[in-house]
Amino acid sequence: YRRGIFFIENVAVRNLARRFGTPLYIYSAGYIRDRISELFDAFAPVNPLICYSVKANGNLKVLRIIGKVGCGADVVSGGELAKAIKSGIPASRIVYAGVGKTHEEIISGIRAGIFLFTVESMEELVEINALARKFGRKTACSFRVNLNVDVDTHHYTRTAKAETKFGLPLKDMAALFQKRKKFTGIEFAGIQFHLGSQIKESAPYVEALRKLRRFLTSIRFSPRILDIGGGFGIPYMAGEKVESIFSFGEKICSIIKRDFNVEKVILEPGRFIVGNAGILVARIIYSKKTNSRNFLITDAAMNDLIRPSLYSSYHLILPEKFSSGRKCS
Repeated sequence: YRRGIFFIENVAVRNLARRFGTPLYIYSAGYIRDRISELFDAFAPVNPLICYSVKANGNLKVLRIIGKVGCGADVVSGGELAKAIKSGIPASRIVYAGVGKTHEEIISGIRAGIFLFTVESMEELVEINALARKFGRKTACSFRVNLNVDVDTHHYTRTAKAETKFGLPLKDMAALFQKRKKFTGIEFAGIQFHLGSQIKESAPYVEALRKLRRFLTSIRFSPRILDIGGGFGIPYMAGEKVESIFSFGEKICSIIKRDFNVEKVILEPGRFIVGNAGILVARIIYSKKTNSRNFLITDAAMNDLIRPSLYSSYHLILPEKFSSGRKCS
């Protein structure tokens, strides 16, 4: 706030609302660049490839900002792949994840020359191998392992427990690697895990890396690529405790440097980069009083901001003009 008026960077929100109307998304390019700079600094000891998770915000202008500062992209569909490439992110910095890659999407990834596919099942590996051989390519793949690591986050966004659809259980992964010579179209390049979203402390990553090291030793596999996913948490309210990204980086890099002899480390952050980078501006159009509650009706709805309705997440609401002594909630 400046003299009671809400600004984003050096622009008054009211001026943008008048120019473009509401509801209106406004994002700070400076904030996005700063978060990416923090990630590069925090994980500097392992010189990471940061592949921004496009699902977090696939706006082309946001993607262009992210691509121009050296990031790649983590995509989960043909549409996200097309957006990433159109925004100028080189295919050589794109990783293709997701449990449901279609025949056509795998072909688009191979033809584009992406950095690698993240494999989630044996059937998917068979499909990628067949298409790679058809196109005369040796396709790099990273294999997502389900380490059955619990995290303190909403149960909708826990992705590393045994009951989830993500990744291969350790037993199945071990069996797959015993058969790897038959997949002549595949380079077994890396190993990947993703623990979930909005993770506020580094301890689960430390546990996952230690568990992964023991597993890799047991199957005698030395990946040249290690992908630890994303999920780094952010604060949504004043006083919310979230471990700093520099603490995350220090602890994670220490284990990687000591226990993993890899050529490349990949991070796949999304929320950390854009979650607090923007606002949704809405206009109150009606007030409605009932016997039990009073409502303010806005021109924005759950189609513009689904998270509170989807899993009861918290979002701070602030007035565009703030008067001294006025309560905001």
